[in-house]
Amino acid sequence: MDAVQARPYVSGVDVSGAQGSVDWAALVRRGDDFAYVEATQGTTQQNPHFRQQYNGASDARLIRGSYHVALPDTSTAAAQVRFFFNHGGHWSGDGQTLPPMVRLTRNPDGPNCYGRSNSAMVQWISNFSDSVRQKAGRYPVIATAAQWRKECTGNSTGFTEKNPLFIIRHNTTPGGAAGRVAAPHVLAVQRQWHAGQRQQVQR
Repeated sequence: MDAVQARPYVSGVDVSGAQGSVDWAALVRRGDDFAYVEATQGTTQQNPHFRQQYNGASDARLIRGSYHVALPDTSTAAAQVRFFFNHGGHWSGDGQTLPPMVRLTRNPDGPNCYGRSNSAMVQWISNFSDSVRQKAGRYPVIATAAQWRKECTGNSTGFTEKNPLFIIRHNTTPGGAAGRVAAPHVLAVQRQWHAGQRQQVQR
């Protein structure tokens, strides 16, 4: 029997309502290991296919988790966490569930930083993180782009002791994104953050 060769990354996908029905068996065959499924945005938008997608990933024996798209200009962080957890956000220590994740990226409908100063954004993210911790018993993963983090939080290191950090990189290779982020605990680098496309996360 050939020796198992360790990989420097694990592969998976993120999906949202735009993908509808997902062929999970095909993803497993190509070697994907995990899936993050969008559950909610803000306090009003739900992924109408969430349950189907989340259960499909589980049935295919992928490690899976749910994520929330933050809209910090629409409500408090606590309100968004409540909405997230009422519509798919959760965590359990079953060995198959990834930590809840929050995605923080450029505002699609206004100022990049949602009209917040660096300190106000850092406080909003901290409130979100603490609210998830109260509900799930652990802190969420934070997924963001290096440029957005620099512009909107001033490269704050306030979360790096508690929150795994995924750096969103729109490219075909992980590259050196982790090394360019001023944080002591960048735990993962994620590439090609496009709904339904493959992700590779460096170990």
